[in-house]
Amino acid sequence: MRTEGQIRLLKLTRKYTQARVARKCGVSQAVISLWISGKRKPDYENRKTIFEQYEIAMDAWDRAAEQGT
Repeated sequence: MRTEGQIRLLKLTRKYTQARVARKCGVSQAVISLWISGKRKPDYENRKTIFEQYEIAMDAWDRAAEQGT
């Protein structure tokens, strides 16, 4: 099951490229891909940056997404 953070980031990368999001977050495109797939979760500093750049809540990576999203 995906987390809210994964879903929000996936939707964001449909609007902007993974590479663009990665640049704004200070990580590589591969890291963005790992976060979306759920193979990794962003650490505290990355969550803070994602919140500041895209307003994805820091705890969204720990909450299961509602069904239908």
